[in-house]
Amino acid sequence: MQLDQLKQSRQAKIGELGKVSAGPLALSLENDIKTLTSRRQALTTQLDELKDKKKSDDRTLDTMRRNTRREILVNADIICSTLSGAGHEILENLEFDMIIIDEAAQAIELSCLIPLKYGCSKCVMVGDPQQLPPTVISQDVGEILLFVIHFIEFNRRLDLATTNRFSLDCRKAAGMLSSC
Repeated sequence: MQLDQLKQSRQAKIGELGKVSAGPLALSLENDIKTLTSRRQALTTQLDELKDKKKSDDRTLDTMRRNTRREILVNADIICSTLSGAGHEILENLEFDMIIIDEAAQAIELSCLIPLKYGCSKCVMVGDPQQLPPTVISQDVGEILLFVIHFIEFNRRLDLATTNRFSLDCRKAAGMLSSC
């Protein structure tokens, strides 16, 4: 508001200066215009400094939030997330002894690979196989998952020795899926 007021005052003085011929009044108006211009520049500088300080404060606050989240996660005994949420970058440097996948009967097998990228020694899948099958809303992802599900089902029907040749690198597959 102060900048707008200074700008209007300056424009008014410039308008008055245009109507006045040379003389003491013109000199006074020119001095007033210079004063208003310097005050406007000072306010602009002050505004820029405040904007820079706000950006710096926002960055500091964001860093504090990330560090606090990381500290909480590192000290947590149990971490709960969705399957896709398990691919979040904040969890990358954590190690898990056990992963429990709840409602596993409704999970898409490829999604179950995401939490397995942490190299856990135990994975417990809990679910009722008599429940509804997984629900896929996105048609684009649905087509990809349908192909993957058919591929997995095909491999299931193969002899176990043959299936071992088609072993997946869970970490790589989970990393690719979590980036989708």
